[in-house]
Amino acid sequence: MSFDINSTNNYDEIMDQQFNLLQDMINLSDYVIYQEYEDLELLETGMDLLKKMIKVNKLNYHLVDNFAEEREVKFIKRQYHSYSLDLLDKIGEEIRNLQIILEDISEVYNNFDSIDEDLKIEAMNTIETIATYNLRDYENTIKNTFKGSL
Repeated sequence: MSFDINSTNNYDEIMDQQFNLLQDMINLSDYVIYQEYEDLELLETGMDLLKKMIKVNKLNYHLVDNFAEEREVKFIKRQYHSYSLDLLDKIGEEIRNLQIILEDISEVYNNFDSIDEDLKIEAMNTIETIATYNLRDYENTIKNTFKGSL
């Protein structure tokens, strides 16, 4: 299995790209959690966050598949040590799950005026939950993965 990441095969460039995506995800998560927003704005921000999460997971997949012995990649591998699935299968499963959530959020966004109010609230709650749950995780990932690089 392979995921198109539109990226170079240069390890340092991929790590720079990953670092920048993680920083963006921290900022987006922080925005979702702490800022006042309109419903459509939250959905847009949530879709952007999910797209970045998918991209980071695709980069993780590529890194684990091609640079398994690099120090930073070993941290990525340790994050998945408790799962019974093969590491690449688990990352692939996460990508697919995020894509499904993104499709659901996009559907609510694209049909906002005609969609049931409960579905709107559910979509916005999903975004807030993802942002809240993952904010600390993103910060820890940057600290642990890039601590020698900062």
